[in-house]
Amino acid sequence: MVDLEYNKRIAISSDLDGLRECIELSQNISGIFQLDNDKSFAFQTVLLEAVNNAIVHGNKSNKDLLTIVTVKINSDKIFIEVEDQGDGFDLDLVASPVNGGNISLESGRGIFFIRQLSDGFNTVGKGNIVNIIIKR
Repeated sequence: MVDLEYNKRIAISSDLDGLRECIELSQNISGIFQLDNDKSFAFQTVLLEAVNNAIVHGNKSNKDLLTIVTVKINSDKIFIEVEDQGDGFDLDLVASPVNGGNISLESGRGIFFIRQLSDGFNTVGKGNIVNIIIKR
């Protein structure tokens, strides 16, 4: 990996306060690195979708469980890792909300947005850790 310009890890509560911390984090990073509007939007959207999924689906909104967010930035890419304390999931089993009869389903929309707005997206281990890459 090219030398890091930024490396931050935070542990947030599994509630709206945790999401607020991530909004502040994304705004600070967008300002520090002078991300253009498209990159700033992509970064904030994928971060919030991944964290929201970790809080709601992974940790089941249990305030006693933490979500760990790590953001690393080098000259080329933004790396986001979000880890929850849940059972994990299989990314390949999440149906696309734009295919066939899934259009009216609420599930899968966050994953769809992350896939569309990022340059790399995968899960690790049992599926309770997601890694996302956005090119700068």
